[in-house]
Amino acid sequence: MTWWSVLLVPACLLLAAGLLLLTAWLEASVLCPRSVILHAVRVRKASPEHIELLVAQQAAPLLGERRVS
Repeated sequence: MTWWSVLLVPACLLLAAGLLLLTAWLEASVLCPRSVILHAVRVRKASPEHIELLVAQQAAPLLGERRVS
């Protein structure tokens, strides 16, 4: 085993941990229903009917999860 192999193991673990942290942040801040709704509201070309439909689609699963819990 060369010294490169010894250095690659912690580097791979750090890379995997970094990817997990990045995806957790992305899911929590960019892909959450609140962010999707706010982005749809900020878009100037979106009609009120489109925004209402989007909010209803995003809210339905959230309300369903709260009823089960």
